[in-house]
Amino acid sequence: MTLPDWLQWMTETNPITHFIILNKGLLLKDLPPALIFRRVWPMALTAMFTLAVGAWMFRRKTGS
Repeated sequence: MTLPDWLQWMTETNPITHFIILNKGLLLKDLPPALIFRRVWPMALTAMFTLAVGAWMFRRKTGS
């Protein structure tokens, strides 16, 4: 890649990066299962974190 190392690391935290690579790999390249898992787990981790924070904020706001 042409990005600096520190910026490459930052892009790995963006779920859209994983989603685009996963879609291209599945639709165009017949991606192996090991590489699919490598791209799915960061998205699943992000989803669990945002769902937990969203539920916590909802309960705090509604008082239930």
